[in-house]
Amino acid sequence: MIFYYPKSLYDNSARWHIFPLLKSLMKEENNWAKNLSITENIDEADCVILPMSWNYYHTHNNIQEVLNYYKNLPNNRPIVSFVFGDFGVKVPKTFSGYVFRSNGGKSKQSSNHKGLPVFIEDPILKYFPNQDAIPKATSNKATVGFCGQAIKLGKNSIKEVLKTAVKNMLSSIGYTKRDTEQLISTTYFRWKILNNLQKSDKVISNFILRKAYRAGVASEKDRLSTSIEFYNNIKDSDYVICMRGAGNFSTRFYETLAMGRIPVFVNTDCLLPLESKINWKEHVVWVAYNERHLVAEKVYKFHKKHDNTSLNNLFLANRKLWEEQLQLYPFFNTFFNED
Repeated sequence: MIFYYPKSLYDNSARWHIFPLLKSLMKEENNWAKNLSITENIDEADCVILPMSWNYYHTHNNIQEVLNYYKNLPNNRPIVSFVFGDFGVKVPKTFSGYVFRSNGGKSKQSSNHKGLPVFIEDPILKYFPNQDAIPKATSNKATVGFCGQAIKLGKNSIKEVLKTAVKNMLSSIGYTKRDTEQLISTTYFRWKILNNLQKSDKVISNFILRKAYRAGVASEKDRLSTSIEFYNNIKDSDYVICMRGAGNFSTRFYETLAMGRIPVFVNTDCLLPLESKINWKEHVVWVAYNERHLVAEKVYKFHKKHDNTSLNNLFLANRKLWEEQLQLYPFFNTFFNED
């Protein structure tokens, strides 16, 4: 697959907003790219990349320039773009090219919006290089892990909801270009789910609850320590609670798969990657938002279908899924081969 990008719409100084595949392909050494490359001649390209995020183009007031380029794109080549960050922005309805995004609500988006994984370092290579970190002994009861921010109902929860309500109002009146968000306190939402599991006798809870993101640490040494604690919590669990944070997606979802464990995925209208190719319900415990109060029962029923051998086979299958379809180059190779 050969890609072209318009340099007139590119800004090298805004590195976070560069299309992730493009940013990687521009590096001198690309041993992982395999069948993906860039050309400076659009006639050689199979696909055009809109180089910066829609967030960037909104901020710099050049949406119309982007749409003019798209309208005059030669030879009807497919064009890909992306939305960056925790919160979505409005993409013009006249743009029918692909829009990759982790954020936003699935039901609010048109069919050209596609789920984008959160691309992470390989945690096994980084934190457990000399260990066989995936297979584990399991018991009749499922061990459910979670390490992260979760706070009981209080002032923090009210502030979260009020802040979202104000942002939604500003979006609705056209003052900002951000998407509207679900009115929810995400830290209390997590606490409520975890509390449900802790009260259940059907599962074993393995929780490390924090009142601040990454336990509020600042130094590199402390960040390493909390990261090791985080991944050990995943490694020592069978299942890991994965639900939205500030944005409507879960980085923990991909960290859990990379560690060869099973996400307990609480679906808040999320847009998952490769939905037409991956049967996600075979890889996760799927919990619909309106059934979140049944989370312990759903984990219990899922676990009862497995013995130690089949559960370890699923651990390995989830690790393989992440390796072969959810890392940067494998994801885009899979996507374009699929489409």
